[in-house]
Amino acid sequence: MRRNQHGAHATSRHAPAAPRSSTQNLSAVGAILLGAAPLVVGLLRAWTVDADYRVFWMAVAASLFTVGTLVAAIGRRRSHRAVKVQAIAIVIVSTLLAAAAGYVFGATGWLSVWALALAFGACHAAASVLIAVGRPRTH
Repeated sequence: MRRNQHGAHATSRHAPAAPRSSTQNLSAVGAILLGAAPLVVGLLRAWTVDADYRVFWMAVAASLFTVGTLVAAIGRRRSHRAVKVQAIAIVIVSTLLAAAAGYVFGATGWLSVWALALAFGACHAAASVLIAVGRPRTH
């Protein structure tokens, strides 16, 4: 088969993707950093406070839902409304899951548990929005 100027097969049904802009690259880096931040915080807490893994498990609980949500949206163009709805759902469900994990693993300070859970949910929601913003456009 012959290839076009972008390296795709000439008979391919998919249009070649446009090169990524610097804004899209920056969005991707930001999404990775925000998505990893809760896990990094959890690991730092475990290493610095006598193997206290409660924050780590809170981060894992929040991250698993977010990863599942984002994997379900791979390859789909989402409207601005869909991106907002997804981000709101991620904030709510990730916060609830992280708080539940905190309580299951023995956290007792309700204010600190909910503040940390909300911070984790907000990081994941922001990562979700940045992934949508950083998605390359097709011709």
